[in-house]
Formats: sequence, C-alpha cells, structure tokens
Amino acid sequence: MMWCPICQKRNRSRFTDVSITGMYYALKRFDVCEKDEFNKLLREWKKYSKSKNIDIYGNEKTVKVLSQIMIRIRYDGTTIDIGHKADSAKSKNEYI
Repeated sequence: MMWCPICQKRNRSRFTDVSITGMYYALKRFDVCEKDEFNKLLREWKKYSKSKNIDIYGNEKTVKVLSQIMIRIRYDGTTIDIGHKADSAKSKNEYI
C-alpha cells in the first residue's frame, strides 16, 4: 500500500521486480550461502543468461533499437538513407 499526497488515499502499489543478481546478494547478506558458493552462483547465472539471451530479471532481451541501424533504399536511381549513423553527423545523403 502507498499513500497518495494528492488524493489523500491509500492505493495498492505495484510489486517491484527483483533482479536475479539482487537475490544472490540477499543470500550473501543474510549468510544463507558462503562467499565461494555466492561467486559460483553469479558465474553460473552469467553463463546461463548469455546462453538463453535473458536480462537480469529473467526476461528475454529485446532487439537493438532502430536508431543504431542504417538502412539504404534505392528507388528510381536515388538513394534514401533511413536512420542515422551513430558516429557521424548528416553527410551528403538525406536522412529521414
């Protein structure tokens, strides 16, 4: 429950997400596991998350944003570039 200072009412709040690494640090903090076991868990989680392409919350990672992609279209002899190059400003071609 949370208190809203605007409407002066108590409302249900959304549960916050807890990361997998955060859970491992909680295990270490409350002495549920030893330091060696903690390091082993972190290493195994890192390997597993890379192999399954998941983020720290266990959700599938999304595709890279379109702003990092450069698409070149040729239409009637003219070249149109969609997107932008991250390392340089606009060049001779028009960017959309």
